[in-house]
Amino acid sequence: MIQRFQKLHNRKNVKTMKLMLSLLFTLLLIVFGTMGAAGSDSSPIQLTSNSYDDSLPEVEGNLIVWQGHGNLSEATSTGADWEIFCYNTETKEARQITDNDYHDTSPRTDGTYVVWQGVKDGEWDIFLWDGEESLSISDRNAEDTCPQISSGLIVWDSEPFGEDFIGPGEIVLYDIVTKTKTILSQEQEVDPDNTLDDGSPQINGTEVMWIQTDDEDNIRIFVYDHISGVITQPSDYPWRDNPQADGSLTVLSRYVGDDREIFVYKHSLSTYEQITNNDLQDRYPRISGGNIVWMAAGEIFFVEYKYLALISPRDSVVLSKTSPPTFTWEGIGYDKFNVELSEDPDFLAGNALTLAVGEETLLSETFLTPTESDWGAIRAIAQENSRAYWRVEGTGSDGSVNYSETWSFTIQEDGVTATATTTRGDSDSGGGGCFIDTAAHYSGSQKYVLF
Repeated sequence: MIQRFQKLHNRKNVKTMKLMLSLLFTLLLIVFGTMGAAGSDSSPIQLTSNSYDDSLPEVEGNLIVWQGHGNLSEATSTGADWEIFCYNTETKEARQITDNDYHDTSPRTDGTYVVWQGVKDGEWDIFLWDGEESLSISDRNAEDTCPQISSGLIVWDSEPFGEDFIGPGEIVLYDIVTKTKTILSQEQEVDPDNTLDDGSPQINGTEVMWIQTDDEDNIRIFVYDHISGVITQPSDYPWRDNPQADGSLTVLSRYVGDDREIFVYKHSLSTYEQITNNDLQDRYPRISGGNIVWMAAGEIFFVEYKYLALISPRDSVVLSKTSPPTFTWEGIGYDKFNVELSEDPDFLAGNALTLAVGEETLLSETFLTPTESDWGAIRAIAQENSRAYWRVEGTGSDGSVNYSETWSFTIQEDGVTATATTTRGDSDSGGGGCFIDTAAHYSGSQKYVLF
């Protein structure tokens, strides 16, 4: 019995060390990883204000999740433990999901469900919250850790153990709707006898990817398609689900003076914008759509990121008289748009034209090609003042309205060759993009939810 206890105790220490190293690696990846992102008209909100150490936030859709740790100075004889918390950006409601005497860590969400790992009864298991109640979904004699979730599918790393052995690791997939569990790494084309170590699972939509390592540290990558049920072994497969990027935006943390601040990088315009401006160490940013969350000073912060950015035709371009351009833009946090043109750069007087008018005809797309009639009216505006100005009006789901910056263009006369003037960080400008410091807009933080 003493020998078995020692083996299990050693196994726990090894597992704990692996988890700590994994967590450290994640934090280092966030701190020193890819530079990134964008532009906002919202101010950061402080979601937590307590004696707890809140950390490792994640966001998907309208759900933000994080782990909170009790103040060690107030710990009982059993010690403080980590618990899981959740905030809904749409309903503005927050709640504590777990409340027990053991550690619950590494929360993840797909915008509907929340999943995490908990060390109940001395063994790591995977837990699921469906919006109302929590339940354990791992029932194997194994250490189950590192859960990931996407589109109602959960994947995790499972290391079976016995009295005298541990591992090798296996990959488990759980379907929340059907409540079925599949050990992907034991499939015939992978490793049916479980002699090799499988780990580091990731999931993107309905595709699961993981790494398999043999005794000589040779690595193979496997991809499982949940729709087709097919497992493939690509020779080169990128990690497509970057936790710091979503669509055209990337978030990052980097030093400004003596402390770290949060930045956003907008890929289409190759521009950075500073989101925070304080004396805190703002770290571990995450993004989903326009929702950005990060941690600082043991608290969780959040911003609903909104911006409108013109893409084309570029500012000061000369357009062909015979070919109407396609107006394109980006809008994060807005879902309806108008394209406005005028001979006045301030849109206060003179000829004006709106290409989408009325609530029922507002644009949901982020592009518009003028009709022949509209192009004639636009040419008339440009000819009247030798230049036309355009901007985009965006309307959010909450009814909020905002305008993009204003760009201009001229229209060539017959027989004149059209040329364009580049005014931003295009790839041929040699600058790699311009840096926009708008920290003054985001110097304060609102306390929104108190835990």
